[in-house]
Amino acid sequence: MKRLSTLLIILVLGSFVAPQVLDAQSKKVPLKTKIWGKKDAVFSNTTVPEKWKEESAVILFQDYKYTFDKRGSYVLAERTFHTRVALLDNNAVTEYSEFSFNERYRINGGFGRSRGKTITGFKVIKPNGVEKIIDLDNAVSVETDSKSDNLKKLAIPNLEVGDIIDYFYHEVEEHAIQTNRAFTPAITTLSGDYPVDYMRLQFEVEKNFFVNYRPVNGAPQIKEKEVDKLKIYTVEATDIEKAKGTDWIYPYCALPAIKFQVLYTRYKRMEGYLYNFHGQPGELKTEVTRSDVEKFYGKLSGFTEYFNLKPFKVHLETQNMSLKNMTDNEKAIEMYYYLNNLYVGAKLEKYYLGFGSDLGKSAYEFVLIMRAAFKALDVKGEIIVGMERAYGSMEDLLFLEELDFLVRTQGDDPVYFSNFSLHPEVNAIPETLEGTEAYVFKLSQGNNIAYKETLPISKYQDNHYKTISKIKMNEDEERLDLDLQFKLTGLNKDWYQQRYVYMYDYLPKENQAYNNEEISVPKKQRQKLKESKAEYLKSVKESRQKTLEAMVSNDYDTEDPEVSNFEIQKIARFGETDFVFGFDATVDGLLKPAGSNYLLSAGLFIGGQREIAEEDMTRTIPVHMSSARSYSNEIAFTIPEGYTVEGIEKLNMDVQNETGGFVSSAKIKGNQLLIDTQKWYANNTEPAENWSKMLEFLEAAYEFTGVQVLLKKG
Repeated sequence: MKRLSTLLIILVLGSFVAPQVLDAQSKKVPLKTKIWGKKDAVFSNTTVPEKWKEESAVILFQDYKYTFDKRGSYVLAERTFHTRVALLDNNAVTEYSEFSFNERYRINGGFGRSRGKTITGFKVIKPNGVEKIIDLDNAVSVETDSKSDNLKKLAIPNLEVGDIIDYFYHEVEEHAIQTNRAFTPAITTLSGDYPVDYMRLQFEVEKNFFVNYRPVNGAPQIKEKEVDKLKIYTVEATDIEKAKGTDWIYPYCALPAIKFQVLYTRYKRMEGYLYNFHGQPGELKTEVTRSDVEKFYGKLSGFTEYFNLKPFKVHLETQNMSLKNMTDNEKAIEMYYYLNNLYVGAKLEKYYLGFGSDLGKSAYEFVLIMRAAFKALDVKGEIIVGMERAYGSMEDLLFLEELDFLVRTQGDDPVYFSNFSLHPEVNAIPETLEGTEAYVFKLSQGNNIAYKETLPISKYQDNHYKTISKIKMNEDEERLDLDLQFKLTGLNKDWYQQRYVYMYDYLPKENQAYNNEEISVPKKQRQKLKESKAEYLKSVKESRQKTLEAMVSNDYDTEDPEVSNFEIQKIARFGETDFVFGFDATVDGLLKPAGSNYLLSAGLFIGGQREIAEEDMTRTIPVHMSSARSYSNEIAFTIPEGYTVEGIEKLNMDVQNETGGFVSSAKIKGNQLLIDTQKWYANNTEPAENWSKMLEFLEAAYEFTGVQVLLKKG
């Protein structure tokens, strides 16, 4: 199913704000006529190039258009995406047979809330040239969490191989401009899952608007022309092959991509208060220099936050600590956890039960708060301004939204701090910044001189995922009972903490440590509070259960597993390094009768492994991974009484090189089959020429999951 939204074509890094919404269909020329009536030959093309006739689908054209039109104290922002796709096999027919879209949506931020509106159109062109416009009245409403959204789902009837689907969506919003406005920045790759015959991106602005544009990785340069008071910018590309080898990839680092952003200030004197990178009105800005970043930090330094030292000292006393006996690093660590509780932990219960909306701090507020705290504690520190790895190198920086921020202590053994979060961890550089070249500033106010530094990269041993499995035959002799324990460290933890840890798993203990007040509401809302808590507990229990069941289904290639007895042994909060949890499961499919014997899928005990598609066996672009990391399994299968095990030699493997490895060993000890495995990715990025070496251990791990041993009777 296709979802029609801005996310379909660009990575949205901000949000529009629209006090009023104009209906584009009220214009004299109907929108469908304007879009489907384009005269250019490329927009009437129905011919698939011969070289692409074996593809699943071919995009005959993609047309993106953005318009920013100043009208008094408002700017009308419109976005239109129009595409035509030839469907050449059943997979493509399935993918394009259903669409979903929001007819209206709420926009948050700025000076208030508003609704945006999306207008869509769909038509199918049959091989004989007959066109059929799809009736939008057949779209059905879909329930969402937001009452202001109107999500619709539309089925495209009678779609067949050989058909062409031609569709568009058009968003229109009106923005109040009291002073300045930085519109939503965007970044999109040219190539994707299907080849593209023709692509055009165009945006129109008045001459006094600011425009940032940058092509990366070989994307085409932009063309500009003036028409009356407008500047029209156009990017065109043809004959775009589909992206190949896109597993483990940051698209904006490896594929041709274009970035752009439009900014506006109502008064020229307010240009200095545009808190985004910008050049001169009516001139393209195509790069961001160190000087630009220094100016931004200078503006940021002009704001202040306050840190109240007195209650922090009281907290330290309750923990039998004193500032005079602590090193700078110890002060900073305790202060960070204290602040994280102040801005996140102490507000969690109200937030999740629907009695509060203020949780956490923005990246900029985090920096200012930490600066104030460092100053109050007389601790020297630095701010690190880095570009997230997924968006490329610092040389390709164009938007503030591409940046991430860290704070650290100074000295020979600095401690790093990232923004306040649900599961704070000290000295863990986010994977988004590992190994990146970043700018470093002193935290002291007014010092705007930066230098560049390459941030450290964690080792695969630091980011570990260990599974301890005790497995035995179920009483019915058809299923297996699994007693599973998981231990995660480093950057491997966060994904699992977010899904398996809920606030009441840790909040009572931390409320006591930080002397947080019990949640209280007016008398008339107490019943609502009681109901909200019961609903929360029920929902998180159900959510965790579903997530665990999905995990077992995926790892053991089984359906409808029974999962029970979930328990968290260590939460890994406020100084703990390990996240440890476990549960029991009963699964089908790993034990198959073979006469009086059984075939045991022992290789699947390590969980599912990635299978590399034939078309991805070769690669011309780098391998990007979240982080260097490692996995290990300790497996003990209890051999049923009266049985022996044959074929365990197939479970012994040893494939390792500089990119990683997979090593496994198996042995019989008493009445148990013991299997130990290790897999690791040595680096977070590999050049394309190392892909063949990675394939060696990836294929070995996948081959291992197919190994069966024989449980032989007698």
